[in-house]
Amino acid sequence: MEPRFVHAPITLELIRSSLDHLEHNREYLRLSDLSQDPIGQWLKMAYARGEAQESDRLLLTLLVELHRKVDRLEKLIKGDP
Repeated sequence: MEPRFVHAPITLELIRSSLDHLEHNREYLRLSDLSQDPIGQWLKMAYARGEAQESDRLLLTLLVELHRKVDRLEKLIKGDP
């Protein structure tokens, strides 16, 4: 999947942080992980293809959130950031 770029009305300011390099990497991975999880991508594609039209949207959303929580727990158990 290729990255998509869109224009957005947002202002960014870069400042030097007192956090160490490892903490920055953890935050980056955590933020990028939220938009790139496989179950979330599957759900988006299912809606885009019309496959989830007749499914209960709330139930699917709850299932996706449970899957994400299980993934986070698995990472904690393995010691991954």
